[in-house]
Formats: sequence, C-alpha cells, structure tokens
Amino acid sequence: MKVFVCLAALVAVSFAHMCQFAPQQRGSMVNTNQVAADDCALVQPGPCGGRSASQPAIVVVGGSNFTVVFQKNLDHWTAASPGNFTVTFYATPDASDTGKVPGPTPATQSPSLTIYAAPAPIPHPPTKHRI
Repeated sequence: MKVFVCLAALVAVSFAHMCQFAPQQRGSMVNTNQVAADDCALVQPGPCGGRSASQPAIVVVGGSNFTVVFQKNLDHWTAASPGNFTVTFYATPDASDTGKVPGPTPATQSPSLTIYAAPAPIPHPPTKHRI
C-alpha cells in the first residue's frame, strides 16, 4: 500500500511574489521568467491565491525525501525584516491537519527570479499500519 501525502508550499513573507515549480503551483506557469508575473503572486486570498485545487499532479511516499523548487519572482527583501520561505506538508486534505514544517529557507538579498531549492523529508501520515 502506498502512502500519499498532500503537499503545499506556503511563503512566510508578506506581499510575496513567488512561483512554485516542483511541485507545480496551482494555475498556469505563464510568464514565470518575467519579474512580477501575475501567476507568481498567489498569496492573497489564501490559500494559493484563491485558485481551486485540482487532482494531485504528483505522488510522493511518506518517509521519502523531496525537494521543493520555487522562484523568488519579485524581490521584497529588507535587512530589517528578511523573512523566509516555509514549506508545509499536509498528510491529509482535512482542514484540521496542522501540517509539518521541516524548517524554513531563509530569504536572502538575491535578485528577482532567483531559484531556491528546499530539501524536505516527507512525513509519514498518521496511521496504525505502514507498508
């Protein structure tokens, strides 16, 4: 039996502009290499800019490793409030699932269109039996 995990990447930076490449973000990937692309500002209204969920595009197995790849589409970094990118994993689609955060990726002074890769171990879903 395979164990499926729902993934969601959330950005913990106010007014963020980021594109998520792996797993692919909701909606289109139009103009993602253009600074301040409309499809890369999906923070408000949350989650995911209010875009509807679709069928899962990937399947990952609990207990495995995964790398989330995303782009800082528009730089908002300041030394006073540098922020971070936080990946949150949800083991179930249930709204009561609080998720698991393996650790934030610090935002840096890098320019717009910088690609980040955040390694993240996939947690085991809560279950009595794992195979």
